[in-house]
Amino acid sequence: MAPTGKKVLIVGPGFIGWNVLELLAKEGYEVTGFVRRQEAADQLKASGAAQTVLGDLDDKALITKLVLDSDIVIHTASADHVASAEAVLDGVQQRAEKGQQTIYIHTSGTSVIGDGTTPGKGKTSRVFHDNVKAEIDVVSDTAPHRQIDLQIIKAQQQLLREKKAKIALMIPPLIYGFNPDHGRLSIQIPTLTRYALKHGFAAHVGAAGDPVWSVVHVRDLARGYVLLLHRLEEEAYGSPELENPYYFCEASGGAEGEVSWREIAALIGEALHERGLVDDPEPRPMPEETYGDVFGDFTASVVGLNSRSRAVRLRELGWKPVEKGWKESFLEDELPAILKERKDWKTRTLLISGILACFALLQLARSSAWGASFDNSAHFHYQQHEDQLTTYPGEHISWARCGSLPNGRPLECSSIDVPMDQFNAENSGNKTFSIPLIRERGQSADAKNLLLNPGGPGASGVWYIYRKGEQLRDIVGEGFHLVGFDPRGVNGSRPLASCYPDVETHRRLATPVRDAKPVEDSADIYAWTQNFVRACADNMGEYGRYLNTPQMAADMNSILAAVGQAGDLVYWGFSYGTTLGQTYAGLFPESATRVIIDGVENQHDWYAGLDTFESLADTEIVFDGFFDECVKAGPENCTLASLADSGSELREKVLAFASRLQEQPLSVYVDSSSYGTLDYRNIMYDAIFPALLKPYLWYDLADRLAKLLQGDATDAFLAYGMGDETEELVGDADSFVQFNDGLTGPEHWPQDRKAILDMVQSFFNSTIFGATQNPEYYKKQQWLIPTTHSYVPKKAVKTAHPLLILSTTYDPVCPLVSARSANVAFEGSQIVEVKGYGHCSLAVPSMCLAKHVREFLYNGTLPSSYTQCESDGPSYFIKPENDNAPVVPWKHFEDVEEQRIHLAQVKLARDPTWPRR
Repeated sequence: MAPTGKKVLIVGPGFIGWNVLELLAKEGYEVTGFVRRQEAADQLKASGAAQTVLGDLDDKALITKLVLDSDIVIHTASADHVASAEAVLDGVQQRAEKGQQTIYIHTSGTSVIGDGTTPGKGKTSRVFHDNVKAEIDVVSDTAPHRQIDLQIIKAQQQLLREKKAKIALMIPPLIYGFNPDHGRLSIQIPTLTRYALKHGFAAHVGAAGDPVWSVVHVRDLARGYVLLLHRLEEEAYGSPELENPYYFCEASGGAEGEVSWREIAALIGEALHERGLVDDPEPRPMPEETYGDVFGDFTASVVGLNSRSRAVRLRELGWKPVEKGWKESFLEDELPAILKERKDWKTRTLLISGILACFALLQLARSSAWGASFDNSAHFHYQQHEDQLTTYPGEHISWARCGSLPNGRPLECSSIDVPMDQFNAENSGNKTFSIPLIRERGQSADAKNLLLNPGGPGASGVWYIYRKGEQLRDIVGEGFHLVGFDPRGVNGSRPLASCYPDVETHRRLATPVRDAKPVEDSADIYAWTQNFVRACADNMGEYGRYLNTPQMAADMNSILAAVGQAGDLVYWGFSYGTTLGQTYAGLFPESATRVIIDGVENQHDWYAGLDTFESLADTEIVFDGFFDECVKAGPENCTLASLADSGSELREKVLAFASRLQEQPLSVYVDSSSYGTLDYRNIMYDAIFPALLKPYLWYDLADRLAKLLQGDATDAFLAYGMGDETEELVGDADSFVQFNDGLTGPEHWPQDRKAILDMVQSFFNSTIFGATQNPEYYKKQQWLIPTTHSYVPKKAVKTAHPLLILSTTYDPVCPLVSARSANVAFEGSQIVEVKGYGHCSLAVPSMCLAKHVREFLYNGTLPSSYTQCESDGPSYFIKPENDNAPVVPWKHFEDVEEQRIHLAQVKLARDPTWPRR
């Protein structure tokens, strides 16, 4: 066809946009494709693109520049990527200011009209019609895609009134189909097929699988885009048709225009059964514990709800579906392609589920108002735009964008699959754990991957990067990619290490009896633990045997191999992460090239200790420090100081008050929905003990204690007495790993209650915080899962490069003496101590310590001897700032980079959260 003279920019021409590009090129449009990978650019050139431009969706300046030179923009890269949509709108606005007209078609998705009911409840009667604008206008602002749709609609209305641009939303439903020239598959139906191949049966969400979606073939959809473009070209300003921005595109009217998830599962089951690939063609409800093999925590939303639409407006233009129905397409095109790729289908499925697990976690972060950017419907974004995966030279996995840090730095997510038993393939068979990964890339061209572990053993590395990645980047610098991972069984990893099959069971059974009194409460704890350990063994089955630290250490080798860094571990581990780091260095010393352990646990006690209690060696020193520093700060900074003249006197007042609560808990009534009791455990274990880890909490703790001692219990009750309503199943990796690592069960512990009391009674008498460990000893005593690892810590281990060991002077749970133990265990290692209280070096800002970290990471330089660093600024009893207020430096540095590092340390020190140890 003759050239039209019109320039078209397609942002992200992948599964949808590639088909649109081909049609427009055939009609004579001059099409530019904006893509991320050279391979995709070459394919688009062969398909008729006039030119291609390589770039990232976050490159707003480049996208805006391309829009300025385009008459028409079609965005098919993502339904939810805010930055790229804003860049397009900026370009359209700038063109308008120059008197240039623009047409903009943005891709949304019919998840925006999803019914949002409980998955699997049944087929809805509600159908949305795109010629009835009011039906769609009332969609909830919190629906998937809706926020960005509203931004585009606002711009559409303004520019339309000014007669400067014509803007529309294409809202496709469930897309199926296969273009053999492209070789790309859709997402939902192929993923459900891979699930059936893995598990041996086809599945749907919910008991019946009755919810339905409208469907469309990708090539019919591409023709819909072209017809929509022609309408926008032909309609004059003032036409009522331009007022309505909504366009559906679906194949209803035929026998296969809508489909239930059960129908999809039934066809998958029948087709695979005919080929001898599953034993039973009948579809079944999908067990929730297997959601990780499809769409993770979003499985129910992606393949379990209703979304029914009618494309009235395109049909008025003469559009109609002409491609194969979804059944014929699946049997003739998609299924053969899936079976052809079967040899590596597991990797692909695990990548999807791992990325979605990251999405799920980050979505929780977003809902907690952490201030960072995350696509509200990232799972639908990924579902429709798999072409946005990126593979870097030398690596063996692909990454997908999954939001950004508060400073706008992009995050990418991936996943790997590791054998259930890293040390014996015969034990694993085809059983695996998935390991979700998240990365914030450094800007240095030769940046290595720095693996970070926040502790736990049940803490999420994905969470850690999202929550603290901005500050860690400032401390580390640009020479490293920051990589967080969820260890096997933790958070987004599947199977999840849990002693409970679901959230409801956890709510009913997970809270043991009160255990403030080690002796008096021991009978109840002893009895409860017998059930708990049986539940752990039953729920995890064979997987439970391989939830231990040596396996997790070997998993880090799998991560390194995936990112092209085999044999070269760069690592910073905190708290339990120091046990993981020491274990790795002990098992694979030749690969431990840059290992930092921070807030150190004694690995010898961890693996072989019975009645050793080193972890709480300095806890009461920190407890005393709280009162001493309070008195030093004075009543103006520590209100508790007004109640006594010395730290010791304050200590006795608080302990006496808490002791009275052992005999008679305090009744607290706030209002009809907030009341209960405060007891000894609330004050000592829920309030004081956690605050010892993070001195930034001391100001609020002192204020609440002062009010409590003076008769006002409201603030203390609201902070420490309300309990923690579990909204999700967070897992029990801490129990599995700790007890699978150490000496447990009847081989090492007496099995009657009184005998174990005799063993640990001296410990409980030695510290007021000993009872915090009370339930753990009963679990060690009764643990049923046998030890499957053979790791024994050694001394004087020679690693590829000596370790850097960090500690505060007084750490309440990982004392300095444990850091000295690690110093003996690893030849050439050195300790850097930052003077102060708190758990791990991040509790106290210190430029001295930060410089040692950088020198070690970049140059391998260790101090020549044991080194002490001063802290920077007043670290205790600082009034908490508003979360949105700028961070105030505690000390001024002339050097800009040092000031940036200091502010990062202050932010970390004032962050009240810490992953459970």
